[in-house]
Amino acid sequence: MWLKQLTIAIVEKDTDKLSKLMEEVPELTKKEDLDSAICLLAEATQLTTSLRDDTQKSMIQMQKNIKFLKATESKRPSKLDIKF
Repeated sequence: MWLKQLTIAIVEKDTDKLSKLMEEVPELTKKEDLDSAICLLAEATQLTTSLRDDTQKSMIQMQKNIKFLKATESKRPSKLDIKF
């Protein structure tokens, strides 16, 4: 059951579900289950690394966009005009 849920979480790219499943790792006794778990955990690691890298690229691009928008923003005069 846990292996099926892990597979589904990987396919759906559901990091919350992956995190929850990592907290509840059952004791696997069959060699087949252990081999499957090792392969799935390697895939989950690769998935989270890929998602982290994508997030980092997006954040860098957003920072560049913000800097560009600030550079093209028109300067407002900063004077206080009080007339009596």
